Amino acid sequence: MAEGERYTTFPRAVRRIALALLAVSPLLACSDPEHVVVTITTGQETDAFTLDPPIERVDIVALDENGGTVSQTSAAPGEEFSLGEISVDQFLRFEVTGYDAAGDVQLSGQSLGLVLGALESDVFAVFAQRLERWSRPPGGLEHSHRAGIADVLAERYLLLTGGEGLGEAGAAESAFYDLLALEGAVGGTFSLTPSSLVVAQTATDLLVLDGERAYWLDFASNTSIQVTSPPTGIGSWSQVAGGATVIGEDATFVVGPTRLGEPTNRVLRILADGTLEAITLNQARAGAAVAYVPDVGLAIAGGATEGPGVEVVRDGDAQATALDFEALPIVGAAGVVGTQSRELLVLCGGNPVALDLGCSADCQPREVSLAVDPDLTSCRAFASEGGRLVLVGTRASDGLMTSFSIAPASDEVTELPFREPRRGAALTPAPDGTLALLGGELPDGSPALSVELLRLR
Repeated sequence: MAEGERYTTFPRAVRRIALALLAVSPLLACSDPEHVVVTITTGQETDAFTLDPPIERVDIVALDENGGTVSQTSAAPGEEFSLGEISVDQFLRFEVTGYDAAGDVQLSGQSLGLVLGALESDVFAVFAQRLERWSRPPGGLEHSHRAGIADVLAERYLLLTGGEGLGEAGAAESAFYDLLALEGAVGGTFSLTPSSLVVAQTATDLLVLDGERAYWLDFASNTSIQVTSPPTGIGSWSQVAGGATVIGEDATFVVGPTRLGEPTNRVLRILADGTLEAITLNQARAGAAVAYVPDVGLAIAGGATEGPGVEVVRDGDAQATALDFEALPIVGAAGVVGTQSRELLVLCGGNPVALDLGCSADCQPREVSLAVDPDLTSCRAFASEGGRLVLVGTRASDGLMTSFSIAPASDEVTELPFREPRRGAALTPAPDGTLALLGGELPDGSPALSVELLRLR
């Protein structure tokens, strides 16, 4: 595509079938005779209210754009409730909390922010789910991808593309899930097969990479601009494409050394204004673990049998700094911020270890007592606001993915089964505070179309 060519892959919403399990009386407009009915749905998990321990009370809160409470109420599951008279012209966000008989929170959900009066429908559904349990909201994707990549567009749409398209879908086609309407959405086809995605701060600009080309796509105007060449220091896009996307404090990174296959020592840094910069590591790596660690920068560990075991990229540096760790020949591991200051926790590819990034000489990994299967590969780890971790990896025995909830402070590890076991699914943190699992294929080889969301305590 040439500069300025129109690009029509912005998602087009498809008709939603609401699955409300908790009846709600209308929110009445102060100045408009029309009203909008808000419902609560547990999606495809019809037992969410009755699982042990069952839900006894549900609190519903309407919040304004500053997080202030506009209205709130409570009800038992199955009962109607009213939030009173609220203007449909006001920007609102809804939070749902379900309590058991002991008063402990067992169910939670939150909507994206919206102006109710702007809805095409007079019914709006909020998805609520059991905590510490993968759950499927209503609907699903129009098609699936195996070993694809996922991201969030416009703080609303979960995007899946790349890898291998399943069924009649091509690898360059895009599939979306609309977190506001709780339905699948369809988009167009990329002019390349994406292997890395970066969403800019505008939330509607997307940098798309493959091994040969890169484009900035503006979904607000449906236009695209080709990036004619990589920044100085990166010889070709193939040196970084396919690497993990990591969000830092002031920049986002595409980390080539995390991918499997041909080792590379190149990292792409994307600044908030869209400027692209090259970063060089001291050692070429493949399958390395990575995380952005506050007060340190980008930390990269393993993925090579020689050279320094750990390197850090401090903010603004074009050259990584090698730390005095011996080579860590781990592949397919996940990196995440550890429990101590300036610490990188590495999971999978062997026994879990913690790496002190403040160490200056004769540095040694610290073994961590976490009962995580060392044979897991292609792992990713995510930190929650509550201090727990989610680890997702692929079992070497059957190629199926699995996940764990981890409390590093207490060494507690709990397996979290997917609702639909699958291979080759993609993951992305979602704007509603959940972790989203998209795509892949089911054990029988059919495309996995349902979306699974996980919310921790």
